[in-house]
Amino acid sequence: MINIPIAIVILFPMSLIRDMSGFRYVSIASIVALIYMGIVLLIELPEYFQYYHNVEGKQIEWAHFDLNLFGGAAITFFAYTCQIQLLPIYSELINPNERRIKKVVSRAIAVDIGFYLVIASAGYLSTFDLTDAIVLRRAPLPGQKVDYALLIAAVAIVLTLFVAVPVNYNPFRNMVIYMTYKREHFSNKENVLITAIFLACTCAIAIFFPNIAAVPVKPR
Repeated sequence: MINIPIAIVILFPMSLIRDMSGFRYVSIASIVALIYMGIVLLIELPEYFQYYHNVEGKQIEWAHFDLNLFGGAAITFFAYTCQIQLLPIYSELINPNERRIKKVVSRAIAVDIGFYLVIASAGYLSTFDLTDAIVLRRAPLPGQKVDYALLIAAVAIVLTLFVAVPVNYNPFRNMVIYMTYKREHFSNKENVLITAIFLACTCAIAIFFPNIAAVPVKPR
């Protein structure tokens, strides 16, 4: 009841966009959402740190090694390898050359590192070893029923994920066309057909396996 309407009304029209440049405006909205989440975490950090450090007695643990290291490494590697938009962006650059592509890559990596550091540090220093894998799931402080600022951030991140699906699908579709038909251009009919099949498959997986998540390995 939720996945199918979202796939049809939101994801399908956005996934039909042919060029990565078509996502330039919605991508700005997703960046704004991430910036907002980072600001909320930073503003609420002192209050959370005060409670969990002074009241709960939580301490900063600078390093910890157990079997969960492999799960963390897998997430890190996936965060790098999922950036498959490089080739379509390269093909759409005016006068693409090594210097320009290096500039695009370096700026993208710098922005990613900035978001990762701010959100990860603020999330950990807020709740310490109780930090959830998704920091937006953290419980409000005692006496607070709902953290409305963080709730707005959660809604904004959902909108960001709506953008992430078509952005990552775009190079996948182009590669399928190239590997199947040995050409880069495709008709509107092919675009609609491939996009519909892709979204139908991913939507079906999400419906039949709704609880797919990272499973931490807890040492005995």
